[in-house]
Amino acid sequence: MNTIRPNLIIFLLLMASVVCVSPFFMSASIFKGNILSLICVILVFVMKNGISSKKALVAISVLMFFSFFNVLYWNQVTIKVGIYFCSALFIVFLLSYDDLYKYTDYLTKLLLLMLVGACIGFLYALSGGEALFYTVNEDTALNGWYLTTFSKFNMNGITRPAGIYDEPGALSFMLCICVALRESLSMKRRDSWILMLAGLVTLSTAHVIFFVLYWMKVKWKNPKTILTSIIGLGVSLLLVMSFDNPVNTIVSYSLNRFAIVDGAFVGDNRSYLITAAYSYLDIKTFLFGLNGDCIMGTPICALQEPKFYCCNPLTLIVHYGAFLSLPYYITLGYLGFKSIQRRDLVILGVLLLLLQRPYVMSYGYALLLVLYVYAIGYKSMIGKQTDAERRLITFTNPSNNGAK
Repeated sequence: MNTIRPNLIIFLLLMASVVCVSPFFMSASIFKGNILSLICVILVFVMKNGISSKKALVAISVLMFFSFFNVLYWNQVTIKVGIYFCSALFIVFLLSYDDLYKYTDYLTKLLLLMLVGACIGFLYALSGGEALFYTVNEDTALNGWYLTTFSKFNMNGITRPAGIYDEPGALSFMLCICVALRESLSMKRRDSWILMLAGLVTLSTAHVIFFVLYWMKVKWKNPKTILTSIIGLGVSLLLVMSFDNPVNTIVSYSLNRFAIVDGAFVGDNRSYLITAAYSYLDIKTFLFGLNGDCIMGTPICALQEPKFYCCNPLTLIVHYGAFLSLPYYITLGYLGFKSIQRRDLVILGVLLLLLQRPYVMSYGYALLLVLYVYAIGYKSMIGKQTDAERRLITFTNPSNNGAK
């Protein structure tokens, strides 16, 4: 009984943060992904005795206070958009170090399983295999199931595996945050390297950038290790690209996305979105968002002209306004501060990911990111603990013997 309860909490956390965002749940008729995610969060809260911490109550109260300005302006219950972030705050302060450690450990295992499927599906499509069936993403794009993985991209047999998600960038995002969590908890780096290397199969530009930052943090300790790691990487790339093989295909495609064509990177699909978002900004939009109906997600919003301002640092302030989007920009500020304070390139990598994917207030992702931010803070608290308290943590997690 003592083992079942903690493991059930970890299972619910994984369901709420990682599994429910899959397109499998987008087409569910009874419990869609966002509802199922909230139910899992509520169950965790109940299993943790249903008593929220004072820190959570203060933080949520402050956010609600500012959100009411938006409600008054639009005369609509726009405050609802903060439900996923606030629900994550309700439970995150109730979690122990042991909960965070087990969550990250099981998350690693789940993502490793997805990566096995991603690699199998990549080879299946490369050898001429076709999608077994299709689902329709929220953006109406077709998402094909290639034996063991989703992919909405297929160019002459080259797919970008997405695991159980709607697009490859989502899988890469999960992998990078998992590695960042492992690093913040000083877990062994063997599995982190596997996640980073195997994750290149997503052919994500952001994944390559995060991988480089992780590699620099881990390997660049002094001039000798810098030189050795650069030479080793260069020799490895030359060997891999000297003959036709699946790895060569992945590396070539990834490197080609950094080629400059007409003054821009081939893989840059954000610059024009930032420009478009900026064009909508005025004092009203900055404070309250572009449109109350769109904030509420009402059908009338879809009848208005298309507004291509997604997936960039200005997205939330254009869509929600400053009062509602505070969680996102506070998170960016905190990560920026911590990355400078600790000179930590992995935290910087997470910050860069959030500039591309502002998911702090999205269901599933909100909980994952709040857990990561909490883990960073937890590391600071552990640094202030007494030797006796540290020994207690080590006894609770005997495998937590530092990053290696």
